[in-house]
Amino acid sequence: MTDYSRYQALNVEKAQGVATLTLNRPQALNAIGEALHRELEDVFLDLAGDTEVNAVVLTGAGRAFSAGGDVKGMAQRAAAKTFPSWLMTGPRRLIHNMLEVQQPIIAAVNGDAVGLGATVALFCDMVLAANTARIGDPHVRVGLMAGDGGAIIWPMLPSARTTAIARYFSARSKARTVRSMASCTELGASTMLWKSPWPALLVSRL
Repeated sequence: MTDYSRYQALNVEKAQGVATLTLNRPQALNAIGEALHRELEDVFLDLAGDTEVNAVVLTGAGRAFSAGGDVKGMAQRAAAKTFPSWLMTGPRRLIHNMLEVQQPIIAAVNGDAVGLGATVALFCDMVLAANTARIGDPHVRVGLMAGDGGAIIWPMLPSARTTAIARYFSARSKARTVRSMASCTELGASTMLWKSPWPALLVSRL
């Protein structure tokens, strides 16, 4: 049995074959600093090897899914003129470990998903988003390309998302539905997206 108690910035709950993974820094809008980044890198390896988990739901605590990279941490590193070595390997390791998870990962975007937060959400197999949620990458505003895998996933959205639907549900979608799935599988009025029937439906098909 996999032990998730060591995680501090993440909360993992399992029930009926579904692991709900919650980014748990609501006071910082779930901004991803070094500690949370390292935990995300590791937790996907744990989930991939957990035989009790058939599907994963990824969401955020509080009113945001994730504000992206921890800007305060970035400012502190800039002031100290330091560049930790994990910044060279961590982003690649995070995305690689996500892709190694064989169980479907569903992003329940309960609020804004920005920058790295958007990238993590969009690398999931399916994205359920509250009507009030906003998904975007602000790197271009300061003359940078989308980081941490964002430059890869944004151009792939239409094919990646609709392929996931076809793969897991053998679904055929009308043209207007395919177009609307470019970034989200489903929109919902509620932010309580982890209560969506999708995870249970996925488990029943696996």
